[in-house]
Amino acid sequence: MPETRTQEAGFTLVEALMAIVILVFGLMAIANLFVIAMSSNTAANQSTAAVNLAAQYVEQLKATGFENIHAGGYTHDDAVNGVGNFHTVVSITEPDAQTRFIRVQTQAKGLLAERTRAEFTTFRVCTSVANGCPVLAP
Repeated sequence: MPETRTQEAGFTLVEALMAIVILVFGLMAIANLFVIAMSSNTAANQSTAAVNLAAQYVEQLKATGFENIHAGGYTHDDAVNGVGNFHTVVSITEPDAQTRFIRVQTQAKGLLAERTRAEFTTFRVCTSVANGCPVLAP
């Protein structure tokens, strides 16, 4: 009497390889999500630092006496620990003797620089001649 084979449960080599291929594609997608999340987190940290630096420059200009704010501008490079390097441009224009328009731009240096810019615009006006403000010509 011939021997009969019983059905054995298990996976074939092809089924195991297909499962590995599907798993690898899934892991690659998840790894890509981690890379995107890290990039977004870095950009957010740099944006926050750029806003803080620009705000500090604006606050310094607010604390500066009106007579010491003149047309022109300057640039400054800053390093923020744990975040990166930043470039700041301060521009001041004088439309008249009693008004100063101030623009402060801060941007991170590096790969994500375009995504990490902060810009503040404000003005200072001196209106009290008794306090040393220049008199506008009629």
